Amino acid sequence: MTEQVLDQLAEKVEIADAILIGAGSGLSSAAGYNHYHWMPALDSYLREFREYYRFASPFADFYYCYSSPEQQWAYYTRYIYSMWHLPTGQPYLDLRAVLAGKDYFVLTTNVDGQCERVFPQKRLCAYQGNMGYFQCSQPCHDRIYENRDAVEAMNRALGDMVLPSSLIPRCPECGRIMVPWVRDDTFLEGTAWQEGVARYQAFLRHWLMERNHKPSHAPEHLKGKSLYLQGDLAEILSRLRQKLCRIGCVPE
Repeated sequence: MTEQVLDQLAEKVEIADAILIGAGSGLSSAAGYNHYHWMPALDSYLREFREYYRFASPFADFYYCYSSPEQQWAYYTRYIYSMWHLPTGQPYLDLRAVLAGKDYFVLTTNVDGQCERVFPQKRLCAYQGNMGYFQCSQPCHDRIYENRDAVEAMNRALGDMVLPSSLIPRCPECGRIMVPWVRDDTFLEGTAWQEGVARYQAFLRHWLMERNHKPSHAPEHLKGKSLYLQGDLAEILSRLRQKLCRIGCVPE
């Protein structure tokens, strides 16, 4: 990535009326939290599970068909526990600084809660859910439950990679086992999810439809309007933040 390209990006950010961010797994990977390959940050919490089950990645363990709910929830517990306790990744902090003073919106497919730490809910749509919440596995009703306190207690009770049956979270309405609020065949697209999608759509309507831009779903409409950067995302965001700081567009 040349300095000239980064200068062009900084200029575009500086003059932009609004910015739409698509935050995918690469942003968490840049922070050291790669859910598709083992890296030190997650391995430090999940090493005993990795060594026992010999899976290729944290997500592979998450979607494995365990022999019992107690084994499954042991892994869920430690995995979610790690997400509550890992520090906020520097690329997320740099991105927040880059967006300071702008009208922006973040559409994310990440479920590790990093976006929720740095961006206000009104500017965020967690399209694939968030590990920090439970839902009924049915689901029998339209509600999600923040799970930090429950996960802390469950983690303290873990023994030999098995969670005691009495601590497996159950739906307060129907008694079925709860599941993390993340995309699968039981995913609850209820009020919380619909409100996030509505915020995203409202942002697009404001900046596209109401300003007489023609909507398009074809990639051809980006010809001549795109900028391609290849490199380490953490480094790009750090350098972009520094450039914008020098010209007084973002705080130090």
